[in-house]
Amino acid sequence: MENVIGIDIGGTKTLIGLSMGKDQVTTRQFQTVFGDFETFLVSLRENIAKALEEGNYEFSDFKSIGISCPGLLEIDKGVIVAAINLGWKKIELVKAIQNITGVEEVILEGDTRCGLIAEFHARGGRYQSMTYLTASTGIGCAMMFDGKIFRGAHNFAGEVGQSLTRDGMRLEEIASGRFLLDFGSTPENVLSAGNALGECIYNLFQIIDTEVCVIGGGLGLNNHEYFHAVQKFLSTCEQRSPSGRKYPVEKSIYGTQAPLMGSLLVAHQKWQIKL
Repeated sequence: MENVIGIDIGGTKTLIGLSMGKDQVTTRQFQTVFGDFETFLVSLRENIAKALEEGNYEFSDFKSIGISCPGLLEIDKGVIVAAINLGWKKIELVKAIQNITGVEEVILEGDTRCGLIAEFHARGGRYQSMTYLTASTGIGCAMMFDGKIFRGAHNFAGEVGQSLTRDGMRLEEIASGRFLLDFGSTPENVLSAGNALGECIYNLFQIIDTEVCVIGGGLGLNNHEYFHAVQKFLSTCEQRSPSGRKYPVEKSIYGTQAPLMGSLLVAHQKWQIKL
């Protein structure tokens, strides 16, 4: 496999991955600068250059760059329309990274979909239809049917965090890390948040009928009581099911590295861009 670079842009930190062959990956990270895209670009180039220097590589040794990015994106144009957690709007991200690296082939993809791609490959094709759901500061979701990513009419499919609950609240307002940060991580709040996410997952299974739901994100992976609440809610649903239907959930194999690993796969394979 050819040498590629992966970039996972997050609200607090940005991860850089260099892939030299099938299994050889080195990583580096730096703090993401909120709102100041030009300063971010300077830091990005400096950190990629340092990673290359450590391995005696040049930018010209790398064929392509894959980018995992949050927000509303125009994938085909390589543009960030709006990324609230980054404070960026109308950013020509692909063109900017082409300019600072000299690498012509730069491919943009959503962070949650990059996570889905990584988890799909990590399971060796065991599932062809799956949901990848991140529970962290917010709630994100990506979906795959028959090995193909579902994007929706406006590339906005999977925004379950914005879905309304029975109380008229958005799911992110009652099930995310932001909710626990604002109102406290008491056992009652963690249980309530986990139940809310479990209800969302149950509804997703009813609506889109995927084989499995994979959970990632810092809250979903690291708060065991939260994850257990999700499992218990779904287990109760299984017990009530007249057909004996199952609602399987699995933790992310790559953990918080999933979007970065997905960005490397985007750079290597690009199959999801063509769907």
